[in-house]
Amino acid sequence: MPLFWRVFATNVAVLAVVFLLLVFAPVTVSIPVAAAELVVLTCGLLAMIGLTLLLLRPVFRPLEKVTATMRTIDPLSPGQRVPVVGEPDVAALAEAFNDMLERLEIERRESARQALTVQEAERRRVARELHDEVGQIFTAIMLQIESLAARAPDELADELEELRETARAGATDVRRIAA
Repeated sequence: MPLFWRVFATNVAVLAVVFLLLVFAPVTVSIPVAAAELVVLTCGLLAMIGLTLLLLRPVFRPLEKVTATMRTIDPLSPGQRVPVVGEPDVAALAEAFNDMLERLEIERRESARQALTVQEAERRRVARELHDEVGQIFTAIMLQIESLAARAPDELADELEELRETARAGATDVRRIAA
């Protein structure tokens, strides 16, 4: 029987017992309420509360167990699931929670895969730009240095050679980083 109807039936049973007691018991309530009547009514109220608690506790216990298990599951630790046991409503809740965990794990894996794909594409783009743009700049610098070296006085030859080696090392570093 679904949880709603079990709770409803429990409340109907308690109210029916109280109704039957009021109809068939020699109890009356006067205005103003006498002290003895107040004691009887208070005892009846406490009995209804106790009976409701006694009858509803077993109905909700499996739900409490599923809820407690749900709270212990860490979404960052994939593969954990709630055991699917108990009444049909409780089992359906556990199954729905497990399905949600499965979807979350799939979405997390897919998001990580997409983030990695985007990162790799960005790395390739940066490498291309480094190689194409910065590499060309270093090549142009080396060509300008060689052109200057052909026209420069001999006393600048060592400094120009050092500058050419620095540009060549820069171009090599750019290629290495791009790779």
